[in-house]
Amino acid sequence: MENNNQTQATQEQTQAQQQNQQPNQQQTNYVNNAINYVQNTADHSAEYDPADVQKNKNVCMLAYLGILFFVPLIACPDSKYGRFHANQGLLLLIFSAAVGIVLSILSRIFVGIAVASYSLGLLYTFSTIFSVLGFVVGIATLALIIFGMVNTYNGKAKELPVIGKIRIIK
Repeated sequence: MENNNQTQATQEQTQAQQQNQQPNQQQTNYVNNAINYVQNTADHSAEYDPADVQKNKNVCMLAYLGILFFVPLIACPDSKYGRFHANQGLLLLIFSAAVGIVLSILSRIFVGIAVASYSLGLLYTFSTIFSVLGFVVGIATLALIIFGMVNTYNGKAKELPVIGKIRIIK
């Protein structure tokens, strides 16, 4: 009888451990899917002349530093590789500015609602939410800047995740 109770207790412990591991496996799957998505963005490196890439890759890195997106267009105007990275840098600048403006407007609206309703709790809540969102957007932008600069340094022409498919500069 004791053997049956021990076996049953062991089986219950095993089931409990498996149930605890399932959320961790789901989280791991989400992280792995996100990493795969970033690593598998479209790579246009084969479309560019290797001599053009080697000659202009250092200048093209500057395209990801905000307003400096235009530097490759001036420094190497005939370079298709330079145009690609100038486009990616411009997209990143527009994306970060647009999201920043939207967050700022929403923050003002919601904080205004909290002030108008004389609710200090709402004011703190909305302020905290928009501060965290701003921080997350900042980190995401920094990650995209690093992604673009590292790929450029390595001589690759990979699109930025999510926004990289858009072509403004051709």
